Amino acid sequence: MKRDASVGDGVVEHAVRFASRGGSLAGVLSLPEGGATGSRAVVILHGWGTYRCGPHDILVKMARSFAACGMPALRFDLSGRGESAGAYDDTDLDGMIDDAAAACRFVKARTGATDVAAVGLCSGGNVGLGAAAHRGSFDRVASLSVLPFQSHKSAMQSLRRTGGMFRRLVGKALRPSTWWRLLTGRVRVFRVFKTLFGGEGGTVKTAGGETRNLKDSAHDLMGALAKYRGRLLFVWGGADAEGRGARAHFAEFASLSGLDARFETIEGSNHNFYSRAWERDVIARVRGFVAAD
Repeated sequence: MKRDASVGDGVVEHAVRFASRGGSLAGVLSLPEGGATGSRAVVILHGWGTYRCGPHDILVKMARSFAACGMPALRFDLSGRGESAGAYDDTDLDGMIDDAAAACRFVKARTGATDVAAVGLCSGGNVGLGAAAHRGSFDRVASLSVLPFQSHKSAMQSLRRTGGMFRRLVGKALRPSTWWRLLTGRVRVFRVFKTLFGGEGGTVKTAGGETRNLKDSAHDLMGALAKYRGRLLFVWGGADAEGRGARAHFAEFASLSGLDARFETIEGSNHNFYSRAWERDVIARVRGFVAAD
């Protein structure tokens, strides 16, 4: 995009870069053309394997929706994603949390906002929660389709995920085209087993030779979240296979910890809110939550 571009609906966007952990992160800052109407701004966090636009550009539309209502919104590429510096396989959850904290500081300095909310999709929700609770970066967090932190996922959830992947792989195995690709060496068997049993986020070898999942944190994020006193919103799609278990997990935790948390479901929606109706619904819910006094 051009460095400064009007995108309609009273919104202007700027291509920006800011520093995090010694690297440079790329983003887009959406601003109301007439200037912000309050002290609140938003940082939008994408999922693990995507970048700042999100699936079907939902994060673009969300940022512009905030700006059209007078709230600056930054969406950016986490380290090792999109146009940001860093290597994909070298970026773990704690590194992403540092990126989110840097984004919060950048937005405050650039816009003068004193109250910054985080909105995260899927693992971006985990990043937002971690940055808010562990780093004190955000005054409120909206987590969309978020799953429990890696260290808190139940064996049942892992088994359900592996079983679902197994059924999909078996379906592919029954296709003649798959056998042809296998015989011609175009199916990487190692990657199939890694998909089934390697865990989310990928793994790396530590200096001591141990294997570590990139979505694990070195910190007690749930312990920090139990002490968080900002507002929280959790939204899942009603047809998201893992959403029901995730909602139960966070709802029980919020109740025990006395968190100010709302839990909502968009009936019929999948994990990424693919239909236009679901997309409009989730954007409206999040905008209302962030804008509320």
